[in-house]
Amino acid sequence: MKTVKFLLVLLVLVAIGCSESGITDPINEGSSTKTLKKEFIKLPTLDQSNDLNTEALFIAAKFIKGEIGGNITLNRTYYTESGIAKVKSKLDIPSDAFSGWQLIAYLISTEYAVVDFFPSMEFDKDLTLDLEFQNIDLSAVNSPSEIEFAYIDNSGTVQLAEYDEIEVDIEEGTLSVTGAKIGHFSRYGFIR
Repeated sequence: MKTVKFLLVLLVLVAIGCSESGITDPINEGSSTKTLKKEFIKLPTLDQSNDLNTEALFIAAKFIKGEIGGNITLNRTYYTESGIAKVKSKLDIPSDAFSGWQLIAYLISTEYAVVDFFPSMEFDKDLTLDLEFQNIDLSAVNSPSEIEFAYIDNSGTVQLAEYDEIEVDIEEGTLSVTGAKIGHFSRYGFIR
């Protein structure tokens, strides 16, 4: 089983390295992020002293046949300097979203509340994403209404994404989006 997981991770990394992602790094102070005065939500600092933290980047991937569709889930717990944080996600791929077989992958870091999708592609039907971060520090957020879910387009501009619902609980440190529409692969995340 470890060999299968290793091979899957290796395939994802090769696919990522060989793809043209079209992603502009919004985390640095690029002109489009600064102009819009939006920033991605920063997550609590990873506890480097905890030996149980083996990853700072979580990968979920699966070979999907576009005519059939499927889903890819991720559920991880990690240790931060302020406690235990969790991230859960589910990407639903409807049937006939694309043609043929494709290795679909997404990466979630422990630094920002964002998800990067690979390979760079557009879809015939929107995919949907449910994404939740738990036990994170949201003290910098003044009001739940200032949080949006957005993506970075190919020109590096922050665009609001369509979604069914966003829930923000500042006291509990919970941030979630349900039914986010994914029409193409890029970087998506929570902004304020």
